Amino acid sequence: MENTILINKIKILPNSLKEEVNDFIDFLLSKKNKKSIPTIEEFSGIWSKEESNEIESIIKKGTENIDNEW
Repeated sequence: MENTILINKIKILPNSLKEEVNDFIDFLLSKKNKKSIPTIEEFSGIWSKEESNEIESIIKKGTENIDNEW
């Protein structure tokens, strides 16, 4: 999307919605600066790489058959 199109769309919004657009842009920018989710190994800091790989594999296998349709 071109910047001019986006700016023109924002210009026609009422001020209250412009504030919401601003807040949303700030939110998106804050996500850009956050680190990615750490691996199990990085998160715990207590398992060896082999142990964390084994635990991750067990979790993946254990969740393959979960029925998420409610």
